[in-house]
Amino acid sequence: ERIEIPESVNKFEYSCFDSCESLKSAVIKAKLKKPGAYVFKNCKALENVTLAEGVEVIGQHMFAYCENLREINIPSSVTTIMKYAFFNCINLNTINGGAGIKRIDRGAFFNTGFFNNPENRENGALYLNKWLLDVDKSEKSFEIKDETVCVSVGAFNDCSKLKSVSVPASLESMGDYNIFDGCSSLESINVNEDSNYLSSENGILFN
Repeated sequence: ERIEIPESVNKFEYSCFDSCESLKSAVIKAKLKKPGAYVFKNCKALENVTLAEGVEVIGQHMFAYCENLREINIPSSVTTIMKYAFFNCINLNTINGGAGIKRIDRGAFFNTGFFNNPENRENGALYLNKWLLDVDKSEKSFEIKDETVCVSVGAFNDCSKLKSVSVPASLESMGDYNIFDGCSSLESINVNEDSNYLSSENGILFN
């Protein structure tokens, strides 16, 4: 029911704990830079996870479908959360830490309790710390809030009604591909003129 992975471990094999139905607690002391993909996928009884400071990447689908996981503490060493890392963790309501995150891939928190709770949304969007995770599909004009640093991959996807986006000076990155995929009505993107990272001219975004 409980597993503790010591510091001496330097690699997780693909899907190594996938569908371990009785696993309830995992303590990962190994300071792996890249823990790997699908490691704890579908461990439906998993309730508690401890990640060691030193882990830099939470891998693709690493905790996907862990339906009893309710809280995660993300070490400050984590810089990247890969796609669908916590997908369908329907009871994951609390996400702590994550101060060092520089990139969040598509669907990393999709269909989690945190993602689905309307009380976590403000002004038509879902934020995690200084990250914009998702924009409501009904938005027609959207202003990214001040102090937002980055936009996760896929945050604007399929916002077909969206016509304009305002970008604050604080924003450093808007993902690296298909930023506005499916935004068929988008007419303009306007970046605050004080930005040191991005710019816009005649409604067109420049990196």
